[in-house]
Amino acid sequence: MIKTPGYRTKRRKIQKELNALDYWINRPCEDELITPNSNTVLHIVSPQLSQEKSPLNFSLENSFDQRIQFVPENCIADNNSILQTVTTSDSIKLTKSNTNNNNYEENVLQSLQEWAVQCNVHQSTVTKLLKILKYKADLLFLPETCRTLLHTESTKLIGIREVNPGVYYHFGLFNGIIKYSSTIPIQECINIAVGVDGLPISKSSSGQFWPILAYIVPYRNYVFPIGIYYGNEKPRDSNEYLKDFISEVIDLTTNGIIINNEKKKVVIEVICCDAPAKSFLLRVREYGVF
Repeated sequence: MIKTPGYRTKRRKIQKELNALDYWINRPCEDELITPNSNTVLHIVSPQLSQEKSPLNFSLENSFDQRIQFVPENCIADNNSILQTVTTSDSIKLTKSNTNNNNYEENVLQSLQEWAVQCNVHQSTVTKLLKILKYKADLLFLPETCRTLLHTESTKLIGIREVNPGVYYHFGLFNGIIKYSSTIPIQECINIAVGVDGLPISKSSSGQFWPILAYIVPYRNYVFPIGIYYGNEKPRDSNEYLKDFISEVIDLTTNGIIINNEKKKVVIEVICCDAPAKSFLLRVREYGVF
């Protein structure tokens, strides 16, 4: 398998040729000059070479695998202008912009991203590798962390609040209605059915959920969460638990909701819960409990 020279290798070869060219330009001009390396011959063609400044046309042939031809325009013998155009067999130019360099950086970043995802590499391992490549291999364009490389957004949830002895997150009744407004037909009056109940996670754990769920009547197959509580026991204060839900219900039932530039009325038609959940929400003792 033939290994193609890298970007830096090509730059070093080209720089070497430029140094040789500059060296022979500043020497006394002759019809033909041979460089110390016998494989490199510099042909200089000039109408007259005297004390006057005269234009030069020259070409450089090298025994490298790549042949480089220099065809300068308006080249002056005092070396004020040395090079105008440089072309090679693989279309590499000495005056090229940073386009190729940018493509190289993008390819490296993309390859690292694919490797990290496809091989399921741990984030800490990717971060350590990035720091080694960045500071030991001088790949300064690389990010320092795996999150930056993969453009991973923060998973921190905003809006979680403490409800003793657990935590509560409010999704929103408004968001649920808007979500399904494009799926189901919405009438002038939007009737909402709400359900509240406790859900134990497992028999071996005391952790439990207390979700507040809802659907738009009569489309009971499109249930969405309004809020959810998690803790090792049920909320101790139902008022604190229902605070966000009650505030939003008051706002929607009072001001309505705008869907497709039309104002709709919102009504809580029913709240469903079993006997223990009902006594918890109403803060009363269950029937027959002493």
